[in-house]
Amino acid sequence: MQRNVAELVHVLTEDHASFVEGTLRQEDALIVRLRNAMRASMGATHGGHSLPHERSAMNLTAFTTMEFVAYTAASMVQAATDEALDRRYPEANLKRWLRAWQLAAHMGELNEAQVQVARRRLADLVSRIENALSPPKVIEITGACPNPACGERYWSTDTQGSRTSALFSVPRVGEPVVASCHWCDTKWEGEAQLTQLMAAITAQEQAGRVMAGESAVDNATDTGTASDDAGHEHREQETA
Repeated sequence: MQRNVAELVHVLTEDHASFVEGTLRQEDALIVRLRNAMRASMGATHGGHSLPHERSAMNLTAFTTMEFVAYTAASMVQAATDEALDRRYPEANLKRWLRAWQLAAHMGELNEAQVQVARRRLADLVSRIENALSPPKVIEITGACPNPACGERYWSTDTQGSRTSALFSVPRVGEPVVASCHWCDTKWEGEAQLTQLMAAITAQEQAGRVMAGESAVDNATDTGTASDDAGHEHREQETA
């Protein structure tokens, strides 16, 4: 279910309940969590500096995401109120914007298109932060690329001999699932296209099993024929 404008601002700026791996728990505001990720990457915590072994590598994604969030929040307030606010306080700016937004909605000054644009901008902030906090993982898809011009099964081989699939997907929070091919860059997006991809891979696998079965039968036939010929020759030698 899509969150509305007020719910999105709440998740961004206030502590909130959230389902995590099937469990309901209380979480900090997303912007607070993003700021904490920035501090952790610099070795800073709420209590001061962390120990060297507790520090993570510089989280550039967290910094760039925070910069985008701060800019977006300030620009939204300026567009709604003509006020130029300090970008250092995105939570306060978003709350200020929401108050102006709710007043405009109460006065009947907003149309549905404006509501959807605002909701999409806020939802984009949420998904950007969630992706920065939990970087998406690459999922390999078993099977050869069904693109007739490609057909590649593997993308690369590491020093241990492990091979990477040509087909892969990188699921991201709040975004449609997309599968891609490393080689030809063909993409399958949305349920219908992903279903077609899986069907094509399944058909390839079934065809491969049929061909393997036919090959095994041919080999068995050839072996049987060779054995019969050898037996016949042995009997002729004994008769002679």
